[in-house]
Order: sequence, then C-alpha cells, then structure tokens
Amino acid sequence: VLQDIVELVGAELLKQGPQAVTMLQTCLGAPSAEVQGAAARLALQMVEDLEKDVTGPIGALMPTVFTVMKSFAVASEHEEILKETLESLISAADEEPEFFKENGLQQVWPLLLEMCRANHWGDAQVRHSAMEAAMSFFEGLCADFCKAEGQPFLEQLILLNLEWMLEVEENVDTWTSSADKEDEDDLDDDLVGIGEENLDRMAQQCAEKEALEEAFMPTLFKVLRAVLAAPTSTWKHVRSCVMAVSQAPRFAGQKAPSPGPATYSPSALGRPRVLAYTFGRPKKKAPKLRMIEITKLGLAEKLGSGGLGTVYAGHFGGKEAAVKVYRPQPGLLADPDQDRKALREEASMLQRVAHPHIVEAICLVSERGAIAGFCMERLGESFETASSQGHLCWQRLEKAFGQLVE
Repeated sequence: VLQDIVELVGAELLKQGPQAVTMLQTCLGAPSAEVQGAAARLALQMVEDLEKDVTGPIGALMPTVFTVMKSFAVASEHEEILKETLESLISAADEEPEFFKENGLQQVWPLLLEMCRANHWGDAQVRHSAMEAAMSFFEGLCADFCKAEGQPFLEQLILLNLEWMLEVEENVDTWTSSADKEDEDDLDDDLVGIGEENLDRMAQQCAEKEALEEAFMPTLFKVLRAVLAAPTSTWKHVRSCVMAVSQAPRFAGQKAPSPGPATYSPSALGRPRVLAYTFGRPKKKAPKLRMIEITKLGLAEKLGSGGLGTVYAGHFGGKEAAVKVYRPQPGLLADPDQDRKALREEASMLQRVAHPHIVEAICLVSERGAIAGFCMERLGESFETASSQGHLCWQRLEKAFGQLVE
C-alpha cells in the first residue's frame, strides 16, 4: 500500500525527520524475508517517484538494501521476492540512474553480474531481470561508463553478454546443419537473443552519446581479443565474437541507424518515406518481454477498446504508457486462453519491429499470475478523442494514412 502512495506522501515522510528512514532500516533487518523485501521495494519506490532534493536520506539505506537482495539470491525459496525487488530496482534505475552512481552502484554491480552468471534459478526470469537491471544502469549512465574510470563496468557488461551468446547447441555439426532451416533459432537458448539484442542496445546508446568510435568499439575489440586468446576458446566463442561485431559497427559515423541488408528502394512518389529495417542475422526469437503485475501500472481512464482488449492510460517507469488488457466477452463464442495468447503474440510482434510509425511494446502484463495483456508506449490522445474534438481533418488523415495504403 505504501508503495502505491509514495508519490503522494513520500516527500512529507522524509521531510518530517529521520523516523521514516529509521523505520525502513528496522524493516530491512526484520527476520521475515517478506518484510525485508517490502522495505527494499519501498525504498526503491521512493528513489523512483520522489525528487532528488528529498531522496538524500534514502542513500544511507542502499548498502542494506543490496545486502538484503544478496541474501535473497542465496535462498531458493526467496526467488519470487528477489524477482519483485529486481523489478523495483530496474524501475528506479531507469528513472534516477544518477542516484545509484552516488549510492551503491559499486556494491550492487558485482551482485548483478553474479546473478546473471548463475544458472541455478528455478525461475529464469530472475536471471533476465538481473541482466535488465545492469543494462538499465548502463543506459542511464552511458557517458560515465565510456569514461576511463567507467571502462571496467563497460568491459564487464560486454563480456557478460558475450557469455550469454555462448548458449547455443553444443554440437557444431548439429548447429551448422540447422543454419538454413526455419527452426534454426530453436537450437539456441533465449539468452543468445538477449545477449545479441543487448550489444545492439549498447552500441546504439553509445552512438547517441557520440562515444561509439571513441569508447565502445575499442572496448569491444579489447574484450573480443581476450576471449579468442583464452585457452578455453571454442567454435562457440568465435561465433559469439562474429555476431558481436555484426551487431555494433553499423552505427559508426551515423547520427541515426542506417538501412541494412534487404532494404528496398521506394518509388518516387514525391513524399519522404521512413523505412522499416532490421540488421544482422534474422531472428525468430526476440528477447523475452518482462512480466509486470497490473497493479504496478496505475491504470486510469479508458482510451479505447477492440476485439480482444481494452486500452487504458497508465504509467511505467515514471512515464505515461498505454496498457492493453484482455476484455472478457461471455456472450461470444470466445476462448479466453486463446485470446490471452493472441495478446501475447501481438506484443511479441510489436517487440520485433522498431519503426517510428509503430508503437513499442514495453512489457507483458499479468494479473494474479495469468497473462492479462501488455504495456506499450503512449503516443498521445486517443483516436476517438481526436476525432470528437475535430482534430482529424481530411488533410491530416490523408497525410497519416496515404503512405500506408500506397
């Protein structure tokens, strides 16, 4: 309950004096893992929701928060609590990465790397969430990672993703013979696609910070040389290094991503075009979308509805979002399980396409453990609102839909 109202009362609680921090410190030391987890998530929620000028006292709690997370990581019965706490860490890191640079990044970073490398988890999502937390820190502190003092962090994250890209079929003949088959990706673990996608994200982030050629590429090649020179290097290491090189250099010298293989040349129709394109090896498996409980998305007014679901306004990571939720229709001959599966597939398709005219899928949404829909970026007012307020004259409609119908 306190997590849900932090934005409303958190600042006042902290301004009243040390009582709130003392209470959280006491709860973090409680014998109950559930109480410890709730206190850790509440502290992280404060970091996410409150202004920087009031979260200073929370910094003193971070060492204890990360110690609690480490204790969860060594006890299999606490995986669910650890996963929820990692999700809170991701949201806080997305919103306030600078806070952690000053409060605990040095402590939590090796813990995240250790969790990413461990393969004993009953729920693989713990490992995935730990990786996403590390990537959130990189994306929020990219400029710092690219400086001399941040190079160790950058090297470790590149190496970690290369290690995930090793999770392919052990037998080289089996893997090679499947290269031209439709089910080639079925031989690779999900970690392979996540590793490739993460290197892509890192390269693009560095390109946007104008640090690709100065920092990222030299560090990437330094790591690749070390990997290939190791006595334990195998054909899988060679493959991972080749794939890593294919992911990053396309951003070099570019202000924005440039079209890759299979781009078509549009006919001269007298208007600008924005092309959809992909790079590198086509993948049928994209990295899995995170699963977020619906209660964490702050659903508000209804934006619209369709055949499968209703779209509501919500918030994710401190930003406005649109949440498409399954809408039961008892009067129709509908199969709820198939409908929920269709929503998951819709989110997966959105995730595979990066294009200015297509919304980005952010996460899957669960309700009481079952898939309930997905969350996506919110572009603005609903089509119905725009239409009712006279914002959609025929000229705007022609401009918006002309390129689609041609």
